[in-house]
Amino acid sequence: MPVIDLDNTSVAAVLRQLQELPLRDLRATLGSIRNKFAVDLGPLLRGGGPELGGERDEWTQLVREGRCWVKQFALAAVAAQFGTGVLRNPSNSGMRLLVRAVFADQDYVIGLSQNFNPGGSNSNVVPWNLQEVPALGNGPIGTSDVVALNTATSIVTEANGLGIRVPAKQIFQLGTGCFVDLDSGALSGFLTIQSLVANVVFNGWFMWAEVEDRLPAAQQTHRGGYP
Repeated sequence: MPVIDLDNTSVAAVLRQLQELPLRDLRATLGSIRNKFAVDLGPLLRGGGPELGGERDEWTQLVREGRCWVKQFALAAVAAQFGTGVLRNPSNSGMRLLVRAVFADQDYVIGLSQNFNPGGSNSNVVPWNLQEVPALGNGPIGTSDVVALNTATSIVTEANGLGIRVPAKQIFQLGTGCFVDLDSGALSGFLTIQSLVANVVFNGWFMWAEVEDRLPAAQQTHRGGYP
């Protein structure tokens, strides 16, 4: 077995050496490190998969399972109205939406709102499954939907909204995980991005994962969904 000087080598250097080990030696070496220092370096070997003693990050695993989606929208400029995109989780869908990132080409605000329900019909564009992107939507169909519309209602001033302002052409994303969990109910099932300026062309997209809801429907007393 290759010898790694564990007493005098940095963690970064040890990880680099572990990545070069043949599979027949990796498990034994990780076990030796665990036994001697009570430290498990396996989770730090990201992307290696469980067979290498490591684990994939959650988003990568969800993409591999075909649970991740992206959907874009485009709106023309309308006088005195704000371009708006809404990712919504249908009532009683049985799914939770784990939102990874959003984007828009104008200065925009992103927020959750229990009162802002734009209505409107579905966009009638199948979201792209990230495992099937080359097919551009010819793969499985997601539970959720994106609605895009122009409206005179500004979510920045909407009393029950919570807005975060983001510069134009910047992706809003927090760390390496998902930044919001959308329940399939009226109070938390809407995520909105809206242009900060009226009467501008507004293009954007949402990226999210869909996972099963672990809370029984009978306990989700707040759910009302959208029309």
